[in-house]
Amino acid sequence: MKKITLFFASFLMAAMTYAQCPAGTGGVWPTTPTTSNESGFVQTISTCNYTGEYSVVNGVTPGSTYSFTIELNSDSTPKYATVVNDADLSVIAFGPSPLTGVVMPVGVTSIRINWTDDAACVSETSSCHTTTILCTSCTPPPPPPGDVCTDAQLLTCGGSVMGDTSAAGVTNDLQGDCGSVDNDANNLWYYYDSSVAGVPENVTLSTCNNAAYDTSIAVYTGACGALTCYANNDDAPGCAGFTSEVSFVTDGSSTYYVMVEGFSAGDTGAFTMSMTCSAANPPPANDLCGSAEALTVGAAPAAGDNTDATSDINNPSCDLFGVIDDVWYSFVAPASGAVDINTVIGTALDANVAVYDDCAQTTELGCSAGNAGEAATVNGLTPGNTYYVQVWNGAPGSFTIEVVENTLSAGSFELNGFEYYPNPVTDVLTMNAQDKIDNVEIYNMIGQRVMTMKPDAVQSQVDMTNLSQGTYFVRVTINNVSETIQIVKR
Repeated sequence: MKKITLFFASFLMAAMTYAQCPAGTGGVWPTTPTTSNESGFVQTISTCNYTGEYSVVNGVTPGSTYSFTIELNSDSTPKYATVVNDADLSVIAFGPSPLTGVVMPVGVTSIRINWTDDAACVSETSSCHTTTILCTSCTPPPPPPGDVCTDAQLLTCGGSVMGDTSAAGVTNDLQGDCGSVDNDANNLWYYYDSSVAGVPENVTLSTCNNAAYDTSIAVYTGACGALTCYANNDDAPGCAGFTSEVSFVTDGSSTYYVMVEGFSAGDTGAFTMSMTCSAANPPPANDLCGSAEALTVGAAPAAGDNTDATSDINNPSCDLFGVIDDVWYSFVAPASGAVDINTVIGTALDANVAVYDDCAQTTELGCSAGNAGEAATVNGLTPGNTYYVQVWNGAPGSFTIEVVENTLSAGSFELNGFEYYPNPVTDVLTMNAQDKIDNVEIYNMIGQRVMTMKPDAVQSQVDMTNLSQGTYFVRVTINNVSETIQIVKR
């Protein structure tokens, strides 16, 4: 009997040792300790913890109850957590994510959470995981003013508002996405009654360099619960920390609702949003696609100007995060089904172009940006059909535009036989085309360029081994025609 008892005791001790992972072998991440918000709201520790790492959290309260999560970003696979006292590394709790009901012992105010793949303490250091802490016994504070659309706070011209989305909720998705703003993070609401001025105004709302996190701003018309996206911005040019600035024109009678949120669910914090107003000049006659200026193929270049143009809520594929102050043109496809679209800048810094087969912008046929004037070739058009050209930049001004028939070029992606594989990719992405691939740029989900290549060949192999798992935008340029494809890295 004694031997049996000793056997089970030894087995139990071995199982317990095997089930807890008190040592983080991969180092500390984030390098700066996280301070628990003790608010009753989920708090993100990191959006890119590797298993094998540990995180330090200060400010926990003895006797309070907590939960911890770790999930693989690419598919939300839960992993394993071991919570230890940061002072003496004694184990407090361990288990698969979500690890719940963890009561802080007396005297413990700082902890480590060791992140592993499983109870066997297996770790691998090449995949990002999102890690969180939640004080489940803490009483959440009352929601801040403007937490929901029906409690939107007043905006005044020439003024500014200070807010903090940390304790705000996520307004339901009845509004859906507003261009690049996807309404998935904690948000605060404001409103501006343009009838007070009684005349159209140019309005600019800005968190530029005045926020502690990656902000987004969306502007809506209509009423709460039945809003229509009117203007938006995610990242404004020249603004640090992925902060935002959006400009739009009011009609002098409507109320405009403004939502400030983070780029992704974990982006929250304090911000200051300023508001400036000025008398509005009327927008250009071809400000909207429905009033596009007709161009004749082969005619002399037409003068254009997007000064006072309103911003489009949809971003073309070659300018995913920019401000789209655009004007519109149309043309009828010639017999060859191939055209060159050329823009030459005047006072404008750029004259970017995108081509569509209708004003709904559902099918983009070509996109070229960032060359201070563009020379884009589009093929495979249906002779006699009308197509629409969007011209934009972030610094309005004058330019010229022409559409000429191109009977020799095979510059479109479709006619170039452009193909890429595999997708998803684990290491090398292969791209083939009939013409030379001029340029390849890879951007992450927050718009940062992480890789650039100039293959100058019909085949290109892009080594993505060192990129973290996740979704990337790959912008490929062939014969001055650019297309952006979405690639998943595993």
